[in-house]
Amino acid sequence: MRKALLIFLALLAVLPALSQPTVIKVGVYDNPPLTMTGGQGQPAGYLIDVLEEIARQEGWQLSYQAYTFADALQALREGHIDLLPAVAWSPQRDSLFTLNRISVLTNWGKLYKREDDDRTYLSVEDLRSKTIAALQGDIYLEEPQRGLRSLLRQLSIPATIVETGTYEAALDSVVQGRADLVLLSRYYGILHTNDRPVVKTPVNIAYTSVRYAFASGPQYRILAEALDKRLQQLMADRSSVYYSSAKKHLSYQPQDWLPPWLWQVLATVLAGLLVLVVFVVLLQHQVKKKTRELRLTNRELVHTQRGMRLAEQTIEASQDIGFWFQPQGKLIRVNQAAMRLTGFDKDELLGMSPRDLLATTINRHLYDKINSPNGPAHLLLEDRLRKKDGGTFPVEISLDRFTLDGQTYICGFARDITSRVKAQRELLERNKELQCLYRISQLGTEPNCTDETIFTGAIAAMLPAWQYPDKTCVQIQYKNRIFESPEYRQTPWQLSEPLLMWGQVVGQITVGYTDLPADAKDKPFLDEEVSLLQGIGKLLGSILESKDAERQIIASILATEDQERSRIAKELHDSVGQTLSALALHLNNLKKDRHLNKEEKDKLARIDSLLKAAIGETRSVAHNLMPPTLTDLGFVAAVDNLIARLQEASDIKFTFHTNQDASLDIPTDIAFALYRIVQEAINNIIKHAAASEVTIQFLVYNDLLSLSIEDNGKGFDMVKSQKNSNFGINSMRNRAASIGADISIDSQPGHGTHIHVSVPLN
Repeated sequence: MRKALLIFLALLAVLPALSQPTVIKVGVYDNPPLTMTGGQGQPAGYLIDVLEEIARQEGWQLSYQAYTFADALQALREGHIDLLPAVAWSPQRDSLFTLNRISVLTNWGKLYKREDDDRTYLSVEDLRSKTIAALQGDIYLEEPQRGLRSLLRQLSIPATIVETGTYEAALDSVVQGRADLVLLSRYYGILHTNDRPVVKTPVNIAYTSVRYAFASGPQYRILAEALDKRLQQLMADRSSVYYSSAKKHLSYQPQDWLPPWLWQVLATVLAGLLVLVVFVVLLQHQVKKKTRELRLTNRELVHTQRGMRLAEQTIEASQDIGFWFQPQGKLIRVNQAAMRLTGFDKDELLGMSPRDLLATTINRHLYDKINSPNGPAHLLLEDRLRKKDGGTFPVEISLDRFTLDGQTYICGFARDITSRVKAQRELLERNKELQCLYRISQLGTEPNCTDETIFTGAIAAMLPAWQYPDKTCVQIQYKNRIFESPEYRQTPWQLSEPLLMWGQVVGQITVGYTDLPADAKDKPFLDEEVSLLQGIGKLLGSILESKDAERQIIASILATEDQERSRIAKELHDSVGQTLSALALHLNNLKKDRHLNKEEKDKLARIDSLLKAAIGETRSVAHNLMPPTLTDLGFVAAVDNLIARLQEASDIKFTFHTNQDASLDIPTDIAFALYRIVQEAINNIIKHAAASEVTIQFLVYNDLLSLSIEDNGKGFDMVKSQKNSNFGINSMRNRAASIGADISIDSQPGHGTHIHVSVPLN
C-alpha cells in the first residue's frame, strides 16, 4: 500500500505547473525625465511608465537594477540584464543589441554655457581649445558619424572632453568653472537648467531616435516585437499612458503644495492598507481553495486504490524516462523507458546516481541545488544524458522534490528532444535569413526615410544573418558615399554583389569575415549565403528605384511650380507693373491741369494713392513669387534680404547665423528648395506660433549643408498635426525630398518648434 501511495504522489508531483510570468531584468540609469533610478529604489520616468504599462498588458514581471549609463550598457552586453530603456539608436548598437523598431521620441544633444560667459558659440568651430563636460558613453558624444567627439576629429578641432558618470555631475563641472561648456540631452536641459546659472547655445549635436534595447538573441527579438505592437497601440490611443506620462514628465509642472514628509506618511498608510486588503483577499482565496480540495479528496477517496494502480501502469508505459532518488543518493526506481533509451539494464541504473547520467557539467550546479534542503522544490532544465554505448542525446528534464512519511524524495522525468533540437537548429538558420530580408524590405516603407537610414539599417540587418555573425563585416558603396559596419576592413574572405538602379551599377555590397575556423577558409560562404546576398542586392536596388522615382516626381512637380511662379512674376513685373506705372504717369499729368477744382483734385489724389498701393503690392507679389536676390546673389543674401524686409514689418526678432559669406556658390535647385523651406517655416511662425524670437542657422561642412530654424512660440501637437495632414509641413518635406535632403520637425505645446534640414554634398 505504501509503495503504491509513493508512486501516486510522484505522479502528482510531475504534473505541469501553472505558467509563471516572464521575468525581465531591467537596467536603469539617471537620465531625467526619461529614466530615473528613484530615491527609494523605485525607478521612474517617461520610458519607465510606458514600459510598466506594456509589461502589465503582456504579463511581464519587471526586476530593476540601478547603474551608471556606461555600466548599464556593459551589463546589457554581457547578459546581466535583459532590457535597458532610453537607448539612442545607432548602427553599432543595433548590431550589438536587439532594439525595438518604433521610435519612442526624438532627442539630440545641446551645448550649454555659463550665464556670465560672454563668448559666442554658433558652431562646432567655436569649440576650439575649450573644455567640454559630457556623460560617459553618451550617444551625443560617441555617435560614430555625428557625435561631438567624431565632429571634433573630422574638423581637426582641438578640445578637451571631461567625462562624468551623470548629467548632473557634467552640469556641475560648468557651474563650478571646471569646464567651459556642457553637452546635455535636449530633454534633460529643458527640465534641469532653469534654476542653474547656464544658458543654451545654438549648437545642436547628433539627432537621434530614443528606443528600448534588449540583449542580443532570438528570444529578445520576440520580446521587442511584442513591445513594438503594444507601443503602436498606445500611440494610437490619446488617453493612453504614452501621452499622459509625456504630459507629466516632458512638461514643466508646479511644485506639490504638501510637504514631503506628509507624502511619505500618506504613502506608508496606503501601503499598509493595501497589504491588509491583499492579505484578506488571499486568505479568503486560500480558505475557498482548501475547502474545494477537501471536498474533492473526500469524493475521490473511494477511488484511491484504483488511481494508484493506474498511475503505476501509466508511468511504466510512458515514452519519457522516469526515475526516483533521495537527495545525495542513488536511483531507487526507474521505468522501462529509462532502460530502453539509455541502453543500461535495471541493475546498472540502480547502481548510479542521477548525476552520473549527465553527459555535461553545465547544469550540475542546478542538480546540486535541488539536492540541498533549501533548494527549489521544482526544476526544469535541458541537458544531455549518457548512453551505454558512449553516445549522448538531448533531453528536457523535470525534477520535483516532495516529502513522504518524513523522508525526502526527488522524482524526475526526462523527455528525448532530439527531433525538436534538430528542427529548431534548421529553423533558426532559415529564420535569420528571412529576418534579414524582411527587415531590409521594411526600410523603404518608413516615412521620410533617406539613403543613410536605408543603408545603415541594411547593414544592421545583414550582420546577424551570416553563419559567423560575430566575425561578419559589411560595406556598402553607393555613388560617392561609403557605409560600413563597425570594425570593417579588407579580408581574404569576401563576397560582393553589384548594386543596380534602373539597370545601371551605382554601387556595391561587400560581406566579409574578419576571421574563420581553419576548416571553413577554403569555402567561407554557403550557397544559401550567396543567394541571400543576391536577394539583398535586388531588394536594395528596388527600394532605391522606388525612392528615386518618388524624388523625381516631387522634383518635377516643384520645378513646374517654380517655372510657373517665375512666369507669373515676370508677367506681373513686365505687363501689369508697366501698365500701372503708365497709368500713374498719365494721372500725374492730369493733376497738373490748372482748370481742376478742389473736389476733382481730391478725387485724383485718392486715385493716385490707391494706384501707388497697387503698384507696391504688385511688386511685393512678384518678389515673393521669384525673389531676384535669390537668382542674382544666392541663398545667403536672399535669406538676409528676406529677414530685413520681415524685421521692418514685424515685432518678431529674427537672427541669422552662418559660417559662410554671401558669395557662397550653392547649386540652384538646392538654393531654391532651401529658400522655399525658410519661407514656409517663417510663414507658419508668423501665422500660428505667436513667437517673439526666431533663430536661423546655416552651416556648411565638407560633406553636407545644415539648416536649422528654431522659434520660442507656442509649439503644436505633432501627432494631431500628422493626422490633419498639415499643408505647410508637407510642403517642406516635399522640398527636402526633391533635393535628397533629410528633414526633422520637432515641436511640443508650450516649447516652440525646431526644424532641421541636412543636405548631403555628393
